Amino acid sequence: IVAGGIPHTNAKHAQDCVELGFDLHQKAHQLADELHISLNLRIGVATGGPAVTGIIGQSKKAFDIWGEVVNTAVFMKYFCDAGGIRVSGSTFHYLDEKIYEHEPMLNLYVRGIGRISSYLISGRKDNSCQLRVSVSDTMV
Repeated sequence: IVAGGIPHTNAKHAQDCVELGFDLHQKAHQLADELHISLNLRIGVATGGPAVTGIIGQSKKAFDIWGEVVNTAVFMKYFCDAGGIRVSGSTFHYLDEKIYEHEPMLNLYVRGIGRISSYLISGRKDNSCQLRVSVSDTMV
């Protein structure tokens, strides 16, 4: 899990998260090619906090983050096609449509939240990065 815009807000937090997704996909493909294996990531991005962070545990401490926006990001990943980046509608609102290629909006039902809009980002419009998205039949 990656949190953008924490602890200080950043006007480009949504774009930064999507760009990180492109970088992660690129590194995964490089690793897969080197190891001669199949490796595809599913990346989900949601914005619009709030979120709560903290350290949990007594003997083995761990940093964690909680909130509806975190749950939404997990569901974006769950409904993402392999090799893609699925963003929530609130995240898409912060992205520049002139920069990113995307599929038409898809409404998803998220348990505990309800219906939310989402978009599959498939690359940059300048063709500097195109994702290898494998369409799955698990979409709703």
